[in-house]
Amino acid sequence: MRGCLRTFLAAFATAVGLVAPILRAQAPVTPIARTGDNALDYSGGLLGFTYHSVQVPFTATAGNAGSVSAIAFQGVLAGAGSSVNEGIWAGTPGDLRLAAREGDATPGIAGGTFDILSRPQVDASGRVAFWASYNGSPVNHGIWAGLPGSVSLVAHTSMT
Repeated sequence: MRGCLRTFLAAFATAVGLVAPILRAQAPVTPIARTGDNALDYSGGLLGFTYHSVQVPFTATAGNAGSVSAIAFQGVLAGAGSSVNEGIWAGTPGDLRLAAREGDATPGIAGGTFDILSRPQVDASGRVAFWASYNGSPVNHGIWAGLPGSVSLVAHTSMT
């Protein structure tokens, strides 16, 4: 048991020693969206709610060390009348927009509405892709992609 613990601690110390200089060399962190910030709509204007929580972001970085060219994240809304709470936001720093919101119409699925939104990914130009389930006839799952505010259906479970 002591041998395993000693090996683990040695590996941990080596990892910390290798990572610490990298972490110290990184550029300062700039907040893009925080709990309590005003949430943005499809055009980049104010949605009328604040972020209750901002969940794990996925970023695409440019060639410059430490710079972020685009970001996508899932968030939950807070504020009076925000019964439809979840959304995905994406874009470039300074031009963040709502990509999809729970309860909104599903592009490419007549009569469908987004139900559960998950797993946003973004490329360096700000195009987002995400998985979602949707309500409609029948209830299914799909993948949407495109620029925030103009995503299109890529595939869904009842496509042949």
